[in-house]
Amino acid sequence: MFMVNMHTAKSTLSQLVEEALMGEDVVIARNGKPVARLVAFIPVDTSKLRPIGLGCTGVPLIDNSEFELLSATNPDVYEENPNDPLNE
Repeated sequence: MFMVNMHTAKSTLSQLVEEALMGEDVVIARNGKPVARLVAFIPVDTSKLRPIGLGCTGVPLIDNSEFELLSATNPDVYEENPNDPLNE
């Protein structure tokens, strides 16, 4: 890690960026006091990140393969009870 003054950093920015790319931490100072740090940018591999929110993966949250739908095409699953108050 080394420190450079603001004026020197302005005139040698390209060289300072090269130093940062080689792994060196560059501290920029104003009047001898550190105010900023120049480090290399490391891009993030987005393929390894987990998606935010539900349903973003395309995979259903619940496996519905065990359940059969209640419909007229599948009368074995549900038989109407004539005494059921909801059938009125």
